[in-house]
Amino acid sequence: MPNGIPTQPIPDLVPDFVIEVLRVGNTRAELSRKRREYFHAGVRLLWIVDPRDRTVAVFSSPETFTIANEEAVLDGADVLPGWQISLSDLFLRLDIGKRAKQAFIGDTASYCVLWSVLRRLVRCHDALIEVCCFGNQQSPI
Repeated sequence: MPNGIPTQPIPDLVPDFVIEVLRVGNTRAELSRKRREYFHAGVRLLWIVDPRDRTVAVFSSPETFTIANEEAVLDGADVLPGWQISLSDLFLRLDIGKRAKQAFIGDTASYCVLWSVLRRLVRCHDALIEVCCFGNQQSPI
């Protein structure tokens, strides 16, 4: 790697499963665009987590979705067979993490804690997963 510049091409990888954590600045148009981009690129499962409403929108295509509330147990469908997560446990971890990180300003603590918890929960499974925590940034694909 001369001068810190890679000489090998970066592979075009697309995650099978994307978990996006909503932030205050996200717009409907932005989320719609991202959904289309994700599925067009080859994503098979998309969760959009809303920590304020304590819900998760589960998408299997850009327009096909269900909304799961805090009492639901979600699974990885055919992307992560056998993997499950209780949303009440997830949001409880969010509450505990927020209390532990009171130094953060605004909603930053919520999003960072939730992102961190989700990342740890899915890291050990054999699928390509991306956990995103975006404001008004462009998606990575």
